[in-house]
Amino acid sequence: MISIPLTDIAVLLLGLFYFSHGWRKGIIRTILGPMSLFLCAAIGLVYFYKTRNLAVSLAISILGPFFMTLFLSICLTIWHRKVNKEAPVFYVSRLLGAGVSLIWGAGVIVLSIVIISLIPSQIPRIKEVQANIKSSYTYALINTYAKDKIPFLQGMEKTIATSQDQEKIKQFQFTPEAQSIYNNKKVQKLFSDPEIKKQVESKNISELMQNEQLLDILQDKELMEEFIRLYGRIQKGEVPEGTSPSPEYYEAELSEEPPQGNIYFPMQN
Repeated sequence: MISIPLTDIAVLLLGLFYFSHGWRKGIIRTILGPMSLFLCAAIGLVYFYKTRNLAVSLAISILGPFFMTLFLSICLTIWHRKVNKEAPVFYVSRLLGAGVSLIWGAGVIVLSIVIISLIPSQIPRIKEVQANIKSSYTYALINTYAKDKIPFLQGMEKTIATSQDQEKIKQFQFTPEAQSIYNNKKVQKLFSDPEIKKQVESKNISELMQNEQLLDILQDKELMEEFIRLYGRIQKGEVPEGTSPSPEYYEAELSEEPPQGNIYFPMQN
């Protein structure tokens, strides 16, 4: 008897859901969600590049699609009732809606599977889920036809892999971008603030995102540009020659005393 992994069953059921969802709504209603998401993401990105205000940019990108989709749906419903409330959804519209919804759903499924397969396995029960995913036919297809051919997925894989490699992290800490960020007075002040440390340790994200010092850093154009450059370097796995930690770094790490003349990032075990 052939055993089908739960991942493949879940993907099949989700595929049927997306297809029926698009078939029921038609092409116009189906594209409202993806269109709103891409449009708000673009607006949020442009706003960020113009202002370097991460908090507002995230609000536009995350909350914007919901309100835009709701507004457009209401407008479409009012228009439909005024023009011809008895008019059915045409089969061509249903087919196009089903196709677009299926493609959109496939993108969401692929991204979710890749993220789950890459996240650290220290999370409870995640190893079982990852094992099931990697044994599925869906994952084999993604690995063969998508994972190594889509730059975004490649960059995400390298970023997550780097975040789990302590030696790589140490090397990136000595890049020009990381040194520029760490030596910034605003960042130094942030790191020395006991209130920030308390919020980070308690994982109080809501208070952390409202902290005036952090918001000031997120609105600093030069600092944000350094963060973007550092993230781009991490995505590509680029570590310039001569940026490896010096022997004094490791001695300081053991003694918990930062060496003079070099940046020291305390590592968490």
